[in-house]
Amino acid sequence: MSLPMNTANISLSNGEVFSDYDIMAIRLGLLVGDTTYSIGDLHIGIMVENSTNEKRTHYEKLDAIYSYIVNFPEQAGIEMENFENTASTYKYLKNIKYKSPNQIKEMKGIEKLIDGAYNSRNEFYSNRYQNAGMPQLKKFVDRSLKLLATHPTSAEVRINERYYLMSEIVTDRFDTTTGDDIFLVTGNFTEYLQDKKIITSAFGPNADVNAQLLCKKNMFVLPNLNLLTQNELEMVREELTSKNETFRTNMANWNKALINIPFAHPNFEMISQTYINEIEPFAKLLKTEMDNNERLKVQQAHSGTVHTFAVHLYVTSVGFYWDYLHHINNVGEDTMKVLQQKPDYEAWRKSSCIIIAGCLLDHTGAIVENDKRKRALNNVPELTKRKTLDI
Repeated sequence: MSLPMNTANISLSNGEVFSDYDIMAIRLGLLVGDTTYSIGDLHIGIMVENSTNEKRTHYEKLDAIYSYIVNFPEQAGIEMENFENTASTYKYLKNIKYKSPNQIKEMKGIEKLIDGAYNSRNEFYSNRYQNAGMPQLKKFVDRSLKLLATHPTSAEVRINERYYLMSEIVTDRFDTTTGDDIFLVTGNFTEYLQDKKIITSAFGPNADVNAQLLCKKNMFVLPNLNLLTQNELEMVREELTSKNETFRTNMANWNKALINIPFAHPNFEMISQTYINEIEPFAKLLKTEMDNNERLKVQQAHSGTVHTFAVHLYVTSVGFYWDYLHHINNVGEDTMKVLQQKPDYEAWRKSSCIIIAGCLLDHTGAIVENDKRKRALNNVPELTKRKTLDI
């Protein structure tokens, strides 16, 4: 029985600002792997219909409105001073044990204002998530997409049974002693590397002992996957699944082997290079299938003059990858402190991992920088026009 090739994306954004790369990473995982795990709080955007319909107390609504004002003050259109005064008055009235008729009337009036602001906030987020292509992933949930949800504002707080602790997930899913076959699907890793001292060989004439060894393989270039509708994504996945089985099996087998080889192993570079050489022909076959896929070709013609998505394969240490997640705030200080208490923390950091990373390229082939990426996420007319296709 062949091993499954599983992919995972870790994203922690406090439930407010998501990177388009995180969504693209999930979509890439759905195209090339068997099961994809979304770890963190992307579930808020994917299951936005559930979360906006969820019953909340007015206190909880005030917290949500506060975050909305902080993150999107222009769209919220509410002065923070006015909000704080209203919230303070409401809390004062709510705590009065025996209220006069006028106080009850005033409290009900404030609750009506809170409901209105909360509904406006929900409408804004629903539109934002829709334009980012997040609710379109709901159809895959509990099938090829598994949501390991952490709390939106703290990944180390378990409010109820719905939430995992980030440190718990890491200990379980990335435990090198059990060898769970999770590939780390990430997004702006390529951009992150531009500011790092990287070497591709530890034995070359210019080798630097203080540099990070990173084995890399260019794989393929895809259209902007966030422009695929739910139905298109599902059909492309089905069309590719039967044709990339050999690729998935070999990736899974190599992941099983590499995860148990310490990154500091004297033969690690040779072993990882052997892996890349053996994977290359299967990656080329997958590239050919993607290039010939009619739906992707149509999407490439549709979005190719705007952005394309270049995909790379890396072999490196878990520690280097984890530092990257911490750098982009997808893993918080609270989780880092918990992990550092693990008795095998240093050995865990030195274990090996395979990363499938992608970066957005503009029409010249240059990497689309972070601020431009965020603007692109907020203004995607193609999705706005085409989103009704999934209804």
